[in-house]
Amino acid sequence: MINIGKQIEASPPSRSLFMTYCTSLPFFERDILPYLQLVGDGRVTVLLDCAQYEASFSDFVRGAGTRYRVHPVRLPRKSANFHPKLYLLMDGSKVDLLVGSANLTPSGFGLNVEIIDQLTMSNERQEEAAAIAQYAAMLRLLPALDPHLPEQVVMEIEKIANQVGRFGATRAESIAGPWFLHTIEETLLAQVSRLIPPPEIKQITAISPFFDDRSQAVLELAETYDKATIRLIKDAQPDSLNGQALTKLGSRITVEEFGRLGDEEKRRLHAKLLVLQSNSDEWVVSGSANLTRSAWLSSAMSSNSGNVEAVVVRRFTLRSTARLLKSISTTKVDYHNLRRATNSPTSSDDDSTFTIIDAELSGQEIKILIEPHDDLDYHGRFRVYLEQTARRISVTPETVRFGKRIRLTASVRGHKLDYDQAISATVEVTARGRQPARVRTWVAIPSMLAFNSTQRNVRSAARDVCRRVFPQDEAAGVIADAITRFLTDLGGLAHDQGGHTAHEEPTKHDTDFDRELSKRDFVVKDDALGSLHASHARTAQALAGLAALLEKLLVAADEVNDVAAPADDVEERRPEDEVSDETNDECKQREDDREKKVKRAEETLDQLDTAFRDTVNEALRQQVSQMAVPFLLNLPSAAIAYVLLHAQIRRRLELDTGHKIAHEIREILREAFSIDGMTLGGSYGWLVRAWASEQCRPQLDESLRSDGTINELIAFVAAGLAFNGPLRDSDAVAQGILAGLHLVTGRAPGESLGDEVGNRLAAVSQSSGGIFGLPELQAVIASFDPERLTIVSSVLCWKLLRAIDAADADPVRVSEEITELRGLAPELWAEYSSIRARLRPPLSQASAIDNEVKCGNARCQMILPGATTQKLAAPLPAFAQCDFCHRILIPVNVNDGISEQIVRGLESMTGVIRA
Repeated sequence: MINIGKQIEASPPSRSLFMTYCTSLPFFERDILPYLQLVGDGRVTVLLDCAQYEASFSDFVRGAGTRYRVHPVRLPRKSANFHPKLYLLMDGSKVDLLVGSANLTPSGFGLNVEIIDQLTMSNERQEEAAAIAQYAAMLRLLPALDPHLPEQVVMEIEKIANQVGRFGATRAESIAGPWFLHTIEETLLAQVSRLIPPPEIKQITAISPFFDDRSQAVLELAETYDKATIRLIKDAQPDSLNGQALTKLGSRITVEEFGRLGDEEKRRLHAKLLVLQSNSDEWVVSGSANLTRSAWLSSAMSSNSGNVEAVVVRRFTLRSTARLLKSISTTKVDYHNLRRATNSPTSSDDDSTFTIIDAELSGQEIKILIEPHDDLDYHGRFRVYLEQTARRISVTPETVRFGKRIRLTASVRGHKLDYDQAISATVEVTARGRQPARVRTWVAIPSMLAFNSTQRNVRSAARDVCRRVFPQDEAAGVIADAITRFLTDLGGLAHDQGGHTAHEEPTKHDTDFDRELSKRDFVVKDDALGSLHASHARTAQALAGLAALLEKLLVAADEVNDVAAPADDVEERRPEDEVSDETNDECKQREDDREKKVKRAEETLDQLDTAFRDTVNEALRQQVSQMAVPFLLNLPSAAIAYVLLHAQIRRRLELDTGHKIAHEIREILREAFSIDGMTLGGSYGWLVRAWASEQCRPQLDESLRSDGTINELIAFVAAGLAFNGPLRDSDAVAQGILAGLHLVTGRAPGESLGDEVGNRLAAVSQSSGGIFGLPELQAVIASFDPERLTIVSSVLCWKLLRAIDAADADPVRVSEEITELRGLAPELWAEYSSIRARLRPPLSQASAIDNEVKCGNARCQMILPGATTQKLAAPLPAFAQCDFCHRILIPVNVNDGISEQIVRGLESMTGVIRA
């Protein structure tokens, strides 16, 4: 038997689809899911029987709907079971399909006696392609079998079926096998008897732990293969088989009870296996099908509605299975007196009044799609209860009916749900004349499910570190949210650029599906990011190492915390106290161990520091583009949050926090928000350039509408500027950053902070470990005043002088217009006119490039001397002229497009800014 857990661990897939009758979700999340999300997309979907889905809810489930999708499959009749055990594992080079008897439970994966077969296909290996194509055909039948499957699950199934086809799987009939059989459209016995000719079979060995109440499947098998003797191996339960019904077979059948397999200790029999032997060959049928009427004699879509089963049939030479069958220890029993326990009858009718199709939480809104089972009036009678980690909240949804279905929509704003943790929803319906009906479901969160393996690993590691180093949960959450939002967006970028191979060309439908996810969840595509294509390798490499570095850091920090500091172990000893050599050695060893662990933690932190800063720098160097806006908008908060995390870890390790932090934060904030591009040779912040772009502004506004984004930006920028103490009145750098922040967020200076911003400032202050308090952060935000920005008044003055100059030189202009322009700044005009009386050449724009200042006159272009460059920095009404062409030099960027927008934006905040 194949060990499924070790198989998955040895070859982690990039995409998985699991089908099982029942499951233990806590076991799955702990022991299986991590290996399914180590590489690639990490998309995981689990389908299980409807009744077992209803039993899956537990407070110990953490990832349902957030790390993987889990949904029930509902069959036409409630008495039938969705019973396959199919585990599909896909990566960029091959497909593995595990077909067996083991459910997705601890017993199935390690305790029971199970049977597992494996089908493998790649572009190079096609021997089992026909069988996998039969599996793909089964996938395409699932939406017709269960019309209530959610749209996202149907799309995932279709995508997997298409991808299997791209590996070369076809429906061509296989002569040599293997064959994959299922029972959606046709009975299993009919398919097996067509593949394995009944007249040739002389001996059948059947292993099954369960049988139908009349042993009808055994009798039909014996009738179909009427020349074969039957060896039936059952479990040790005395009431699992109706032996009296088999007496008509006489000596053709023997019944044995399973004891053990080989030398192993006794385990429960759960394997389902048939070996059919002729004079020269033998066929093995293994999979999920017990020898029951529902498994072998009915199909799921037939009028009598059987189970959904899946098996693999293989053909071998005679005696190929002899070793396996000999390893089974059994005891022969007299079957004539065996009785089968009578189960209580199960209603074949669904007694619930509605079905939940899907539930999705996006932003601060939950949407639940239901389908009533009749035409009762449900209007105004709904209630939704959300449960998460022992918390329960109630919301009243709005309802919209279309066709047979009803969509429930409710806001969850203010309830502080953790989007990293599983959420269950119970819908309560009170219909007229009936008792309230309730149905429960796991809630899907698309933004979390869209993450790939890189994003999940980095996100998980960052959150774990924050929870360990910050004593307060709120502080840890604020820091972790800021860091992970930025890292997961870049993780999507790195993965998307490096994760595709030539044979994975998507179909149009696949492309549209991924594009929608990208648009909705900001999983940025390489081809939409321009210059990121050239630098993605470096960014991806840094991100790939972040998860491992964070994990190493977490372990090192834990080890340090577990070791008491030497001072904790020092007590005042009296001279008469005798201290053994062994005790002294233990103390010395303890101190040495702590020093080594602190050193290792510091080295790991330095590695992480370099990787993170490289990632930030790479992001800031990217070209301004519409699709890059969302993750660059997250960058300032992430950078400040990381510095706070870095400082907190160093404090926990009793290390020096360093002296360059304040300067580095300033540089990051300048590159993100600064309006310094209005000065000679200055550059604009990335987000200011995006704000000034007609293409990027709509995306910027849309991203800012996300809950809490503006509040988070304000809080973290305030923290970044407060690192170096209170702001000085002459701090032009800080004022330029705050100007960019207010422009980007659309916030008016002096506007009341409000409770939400205040709460976020308080949480950031708490996470600083005493570096700054709430009043300091509030003072930073309140300090911004556009009228204190001298650069703005300088730009306005020079715009006015250019307008006067142009009007004075144009004979078409009337004297009233010239008089009006002069009247706006009479003193400035008086000074300027005295110079213009001597210097008639027109104005010239100075430009600073590579630490050199040049005259902008096309006929001049000379590099200006240092003394002239210093004059350019003097405030008006001082004027500087070119040493070569003698034109008056304009020392600011007056007509670069962005400066004009900045001035208009600042004017709109406070009214007219006077020159």
